[in-house]
Amino acid sequence: MSYDVELRGITMARLAHISKGHPFYTGDESRLTYENPATQTTWTVEPGPEAPIVKLELPRGSWCGHEAAMELAGMAAALKQPLWSRTDRVELAGYEPVRKAIWEANAVARRTIAAAGDTTFFHARGVQGSHWWKWQAYLASHMKGLGAGGHVPPMLWLVDLDSQRAALVFLWAHGQAQAFPPADAVLLHAPGGGDLVVPYSVVMETLGDLVTTHEFSEGVRTPLVPVERDAECRERWRTMFGPGVRFPSMAEANIRLGFPAEILDDIEP
Repeated sequence: MSYDVELRGITMARLAHISKGHPFYTGDESRLTYENPATQTTWTVEPGPEAPIVKLELPRGSWCGHEAAMELAGMAAALKQPLWSRTDRVELAGYEPVRKAIWEANAVARRTIAAAGDTTFFHARGVQGSHWWKWQAYLASHMKGLGAGGHVPPMLWLVDLDSQRAALVFLWAHGQAQAFPPADAVLLHAPGGGDLVVPYSVVMETLGDLVTTHEFSEGVRTPLVPVERDAECRERWRTMFGPGVRFPSMAEANIRLGFPAEILDDIEP
């Protein structure tokens, strides 16, 4: 299933030319691919009988539609060309009509999957999907802004094979000093071996006085253990999460890391 948009008034050759040098576009006039590795949002632009067609594969988390709407509306405005829905043949002028059209098509796809009981997808609250997308979209900027001041981890999806629900996590590797983006839980390579799933609140309580608050350039504020307190951070990690401390392991809890393409946020009214 897909949701398609036409880019009228421009040729594939022209699109291929102006997209050269763009970090997320690859291909040529026979097929262009948009792929953002940070958010794993992707779509293609292909020749159509009347105009180039943007093919958005559904279902996706609604953050994919948000990114697509921003990119496509911005492209149309810059080129002074209209976007048209191939589904109902109406013009989509600006970000909000594009986002709404994608959202509605994605909601239909999601309901179809839910009715069929498809277990290849996992479900998360809409606010989780939005939070994940915003963090990932600005991850490179966060890293650059923090510089040598510490590590900025990517946000990951942890999926429960029993409940088919997804949670937000990140890896706290070897107890290093780093940013701690608000999540549902934290993954640890435990000092005694194994991958543990620790509640976020437990990690924050453990770090206690080592934590400061860092404000990134995008206005995002998050807890941070600065690199100058790295030794203290690692010692507290060894003390609090050693072999004698038990938390659920990934294997015991029947969970695994999931791909963003497997996550559907709860977008039904």
